Amino acid sequence: MCPEFSPPNVILFLIVLLSFLILIGIFQKDEEHALKDKHPYWYGFFVALAFVSIVAIFFNAIQAEDGRTWLEVIWDWITTQFDTAVFGSLIILVVVVFAIYYISKGKSESGG
Repeated sequence: MCPEFSPPNVILFLIVLLSFLILIGIFQKDEEHALKDKHPYWYGFFVALAFVSIVAIFFNAIQAEDGRTWLEVIWDWITTQFDTAVFGSLIILVVVVFAIYYISKGKSESGG
């Protein structure tokens, strides 16, 4: 059996998945509490934060060949490659996409 799919990691993933589903259920619309409708940015922030946390927990549970976790490998790669042209290009790409979205979203007008 591969070490990536050992029973503790599967159980951890199932528990985290169940917790994520419960968290999504908490934010679902209720007649009195409509968090998604009243505060869409906070809703999106909490869902994104929960998803990133689940991915981080999952990557921390998987061991690489050298004994480190995938989260450590990814973090080390990011911190050592941060000053390269790749990250500069990614930052420019994110800024340009955000600018295009912000300029083109505009207000929707009814009528033709």
